[in-house]
Amino acid sequence: MSKVIHGHARRVNGKHVFTKEYRAWVAMKNRCLNPNQARYADYGARGITICDRWISGDGQHSGFEYFLADLGSHPGDGYSLDRRENDLGYEPGNVRWATRSQQARNTRNSRMVKINGERISFAEAVERFGCVARNVAAQRIHRGWSDIEAIFTPNLKHITRAEKGLVLLG
Repeated sequence: MSKVIHGHARRVNGKHVFTKEYRAWVAMKNRCLNPNQARYADYGARGITICDRWISGDGQHSGFEYFLADLGSHPGDGYSLDRRENDLGYEPGNVRWATRSQQARNTRNSRMVKINGERISFAEAVERFGCVARNVAAQRIHRGWSDIEAIFTPNLKHITRAEKGLVLLG
């Protein structure tokens, strides 16, 4: 039997079970604020901060309540907390619930590109806008092509002679 306790925990079979949102909030604080935490070197020591409102609230609402209000409920299995801009802190507008795939593309070593004012990973840009496979675009980058050229230039091997003339004429 399950009984809800103050919004972020419930009692199941006599034990406290915390919500996914609450666990994510606690883990975020540990990564950024606790030097003894294993991941602190990648977060707090790097200068990744948490907005004050999410840490301590304002006396009327707790930090967790603001975190939950700004971020919304956990969408389901396969999602976890993610910062859109890795060098910025945990704050409204920079944090989202993301899939593992989204997070894998949003790491410090991911190549990022700006297309139509949106900053996205190179892999995502090739998927969404590309005229070639990701490995072809990556080879082009290795050869010195710009990100935009590598993503948007069609593979001329796969088009007809007439189409090649049109592409080359512009």
